[in-house]
Amino acid sequence: MKKIMSLALTGLLAATVAHAASNEVYSVNVVGFSKVDAPVGLSIMAMPFDAEASTIDDVVGTNGVYGNSSTIADNVMIYDELSQSFKIFWLRSLSAFGGPIWFSAAGPATNEYLYPGMSFWYQSRAASDWTNTMVGDVVPDAAVTNVIVPGLQLMSYPYSTDVVMTDMNLTNGVYGNSSTIADNIMLYDSENESFRIFWLRSLSAFGGPIWFSASGPATNVVIKMGEGFWYQSRAASNMNWVEPCPYDLSAE
Repeated sequence: MKKIMSLALTGLLAATVAHAASNEVYSVNVVGFSKVDAPVGLSIMAMPFDAEASTIDDVVGTNGVYGNSSTIADNVMIYDELSQSFKIFWLRSLSAFGGPIWFSAAGPATNEYLYPGMSFWYQSRAASDWTNTMVGDVVPDAAVTNVIVPGLQLMSYPYSTDVVMTDMNLTNGVYGNSSTIADNIMLYDSENESFRIFWLRSLSAFGGPIWFSASGPATNVVIKMGEGFWYQSRAASNMNWVEPCPYDLSAE
């Protein structure tokens, strides 16, 4: 995990995620909620909804551990593609704001937004696991395009649902017979503080490229709604991940 974090801090470019326009009429959309686990320590979360109010306070809530510095309070760590570094926010209790609020060295994070499909690290300093409830509009777009750049980036499935890894339309990357030469998806296991590594492999029995691990094809590996992951692209240039909508909202 430390190696991945170090690489991210020094050389990542974030994926560009297409998201709904800010003037969308939220009252007529399909509203959903997701209970996302916040285990003790580090986890990778993602915003699975399109929400009019989507600051860190709105998305993550303010029920975590707060304090006067990032070293003792809960953290949200967002990758900034311009500076190629993480922006670190911590939960702080300020009477002027009526209680706990997400804060950074620049002040209250009132203008820091989390968009659909955006991933971030969450550092929980609580004594036990807890559950965060995310609420918003179900992503309605017919397709969502993510730009994947060479190297490492934080990503998530762009729709408001769980997905089996091998059901994603993310198979146009570099494939190979081992994880060291092919594109990787890395899911963080908070309990064991380690990564589960999958790579893109081309197998004729499955009709072409498929996500694979040391245990075999990832046909039973579920990426949960609200869960983020690292993507390692070994391509020499950018590629588009175009994901079609997996559900039909027309009857709603």
